[in-house]
Formats: sequence, C-alpha cells, structure tokens
Amino acid sequence: MDHKNSKELIQNKDIKLPSSKKSSINYLNLAVKYIDMRLDALKSDDEMEVLLNLQELNRDLLVATDQIAEDINCQLLIKQLVELFNKFYLPDITMNAIICLNALLDINPMFTSTIIKYGGIPKILETMSQNIEYIDIAESAIKGIEKISFENPFVLLENDAFCMILNFIEFFELGLRVK
Repeated sequence: MDHKNSKELIQNKDIKLPSSKKSSINYLNLAVKYIDMRLDALKSDDEMEVLLNLQELNRDLLVATDQIAEDINCQLLIKQLVELFNKFYLPDITMNAIICLNALLDINPMFTSTIIKYGGIPKILETMSQNIEYIDIAESAIKGIEKISFENPFVLLENDAFCMILNFIEFFELGLRVK
C-alpha cells in the first residue's frame, strides 16, 4: 500500500468520523487499519515504499495508545521491523525501524520479550556497530536498549550490549553520557 492509496482511504466517503463519543472508537479503528496497511507495505522490496511507510508508521505509533496496540498484530509488526535491519542499505530505514520499536516499547514495555524472541537485540547491536557514522541510529538504538534493560537486563549482558555502548559513549552529548 503506497502513500497515494493511504490518501484514497482517507478520502473514502464510507469512512465517517462523527463528533460524538463514537468518534474515539472510529479513530481507533481507523488507526488500526492504517497500521495494518503499513505492516503489509513493510514486506515490499521497494526501499522507498518501505521508507515512506516506516515514516508514516512512526507517526502513527507516536500517538498510539494501549488500545491500538491490543488491536494490531504487534508480534508480526515487531518481527517485520527486526527483519528490516539487514534487508536494505538505506540507513533511514534502519533508523525508522528502531524508532518504531522504541515507540512500541513506550506503548507496552512487555514487547521486550517479542523483540528478544525475533533476535532483535543482536540485530540492534550489529546495526550500531555497522552504522557508526550515523550517530542518530546509535542514539536511537541506545534509547531502545535502555528501555529493554528495564524489562530484561540479562539479555543485554548476554549480548555484550554494555561494551558496545561504551564504545560509542564519547560521541554522545553530555546528557546522554550521564544517563
């Protein structure tokens, strides 16, 4: 599903957003539809389509709530996001995938187990080491690792995440170093 089709869905006259109490329910249903459409688009082999949908997914997840997370297939979404780390060359894809994972962890920290299940920790760390010239990727990855550390610190120790972070520490701003 591309951006053009997303706009067509918005302009579809069958979708009505009433101003009553039902509007929040309709908003949730619409948000779930958009996220599901983006999930399908992440399977594409077209880098630009994946990037565009990741950016839109980022936007959707940043305003998402627990209710939306209950209605979407988060297991599949996390699996797709983890698989994107090594699928394309564009660093923006990796960056947006990490931001999406961080947003999911903000919605529900228990998604840590799903990230671990699909091998996300080693891939995040590998991404950090391979993209050292992109400090934004490393910063986002460290934010994700921090969130994961609250739920399962042992998996980070097993994957030597602490040493990886120490290798990057001198490149970060003082506020992040203090954390």
